[in-house]
Amino acid sequence: GKMKSMKKITILILLISTGFIAKAQQLPQFTQYMINGYVYNPAIAGSESSYQMKTNIRNQWVGVTDAPRTTVLSIYGKYRESNVGLGGVVFNDQVGPTSRTGLSLSYAYHFSLTEKLKMSLALSGGFTQMKIDPTLLKISDLNDPIMNGGILESSVPDATFAFYLYSKDWYVGASIPQLLNSNLGFFE
Repeated sequence: GKMKSMKKITILILLISTGFIAKAQQLPQFTQYMINGYVYNPAIAGSESSYQMKTNIRNQWVGVTDAPRTTVLSIYGKYRESNVGLGGVVFNDQVGPTSRTGLSLSYAYHFSLTEKLKMSLALSGGFTQMKIDPTLLKISDLNDPIMNGGILESSVPDATFAFYLYSKDWYVGASIPQLLNSNLGFFE
């Protein structure tokens, strides 16, 4: 009846939108971003007086073959007694035959807007390398160009701009990743 066709339409819309999301995803995904805000917003570096070293490890769907695995290591903090924050991130994102490895370094500058309100602006730059291991792919056409070589690698530069507005009791921030809008790809 009518209810059954509505259900089918809803499932179809969900499947189509999932396809768009999967195509656009080039950044590692985390669920507990509050634990390591620097990974999302490099302007946080230098907002505290100490250096912090953090690691995030995310294993999704444990037990499922080729399930996504993400590992991140970050270090960031205030440079001496200055208004400068420095930091860096290394990450590896593995999903089946594909893996992404990235490195970025950041520079943040902090200044006071009022006696209690501070702001930080940051720029981070680095690169992302994508690898595909064709031996792990299940391809129906053995003449596919992807099967003609060994492991495929592609590296692209990346940059992020961020701001962080904060006081003793609250904060707000935002970042714009993938400023260089580089596309990872192997074939024309």
